[in-house]
Amino acid sequence: MAEQLHMPLEMVSVLLQNLQSYGFTDSYFGTMEEGIRETLMLLNTNDEHSFLSFNQDALNKFVVCYGDNLSEELGSEIVDTLDMLDERLEKTKYLYLSLPMILYAAVKCRREGKDFDKFVEKIKEFSSTYKDNESYRALLNGGTRSLQSVTSRYNYWNNIVENL
Repeated sequence: MAEQLHMPLEMVSVLLQNLQSYGFTDSYFGTMEEGIRETLMLLNTNDEHSFLSFNQDALNKFVVCYGDNLSEELGSEIVDTLDMLDERLEKTKYLYLSLPMILYAAVKCRREGKDFDKFVEKIKEFSSTYKDNESYRALLNGGTRSLQSVTSRYNYWNNIVENL
């Protein structure tokens, strides 16, 4: 069944092209399509649906719920946000590793009218202190795809946006 589940091809293609133009490769996410799905899952988590696990069952559930119902506006919003981040950030491996969370939080920041430049400063701080940030790295103990890990990091980035 997993082979049959897919996202709208046009949206994924546009997002993949943009990620590639920024220097992202499959090695950062497993596949770039997984990184896109994870970002979309975070952006579509709400009171009705929670997509805060990145295991295969959760990915499949997300595609079934939203696969054909994702708006072009959401794809454009992500691309525009990537453009804004690209203008303001130097790429580091720590940003690559956390891209779905960072993209989610950046889109949320823009949607809520928060100060995007302050948010970018928080990303820079995150990137420069990642190696020594034991509290954040502890959130990864259950693996990067587990419900506990995704939820903890989702809350971490939500807290950053809320406190801007």
